[in-house]
Amino acid sequence: MANGLRRKIAKWAGYGILGALCYVVSGNCYNAIRQTVVIAGITGKNNRELNKEFYSEFENERQALESRLKQNDRDKAGVEISLNLYVNPMLKYFYDDANDPEDNSGWAKEVESAISGLEVFEDLGYDFRIENVYAVPSELDPLSIYDVAYFIEENYNTAEFNISFATNPAQRLGVYERLKSEIVLGKGFLRGSHSLIYLTNDTATNRRILAHEAGHMFGLDDEEIEEWKHMLDPNCFFFIRLMTQNAACESYSLNEEEIAIIKKAKERFD
Repeated sequence: MANGLRRKIAKWAGYGILGALCYVVSGNCYNAIRQTVVIAGITGKNNRELNKEFYSEFENERQALESRLKQNDRDKAGVEISLNLYVNPMLKYFYDDANDPEDNSGWAKEVESAISGLEVFEDLGYDFRIENVYAVPSELDPLSIYDVAYFIEENYNTAEFNISFATNPAQRLGVYERLKSEIVLGKGFLRGSHSLIYLTNDTATNRRILAHEAGHMFGLDDEEIEEWKHMLDPNCFFFIRLMTQNAACESYSLNEEEIAIIKKAKERFD
């Protein structure tokens, strides 16, 4: 009787260990495949001529985006944060399709979609007020968040949160080169006021990366995916949460400590 019970316990324990291993392996495989798809998708049409017509279109689309964002911006219950967006004309070059005039404002739609990632913070008691959508020079080096931040500080009336959008430098690499290199999709100052987002062709990735970088501005640190404590986190899907240093999944889950940090950050804006 006792031997039979021990065998059953050992059997079910084995099933549990096997299930955990399958979860880990399948999760890591899923993340690797998803990341490969995202990396391979960092490429734009890039078939527009950078002429007067191009920049005129960009300026009209920038104004329309600013007007639309302000019009759709609704007051929400929570601590108010002023928000400026800064867009580079090369975003248009990245997204435009010269053969499809209806697709020539795709960059603006992508920016608008990306900032919806801020909803995770609005659910925690914040209200982002859109102030302005500024254009920055196309030659401004997007590789350096410091250069971008300094330029903005010197040339514009900055807001409490400032988010810049640029094309992803990795688009100049081949797919194999991208897989070998460490692709950066965004940068943010910890407890600062600036973030730089590199847009891709993947809308879900753009949205999550913006939320991730905004998390840094609220004071959240990156979370490494290798930490085994994730197995104990019921909100974690394949070890992915909002501040996990991996763009393979559109996850916005936060733990209690992170939520507390975000709520305490309200003291900066009251």
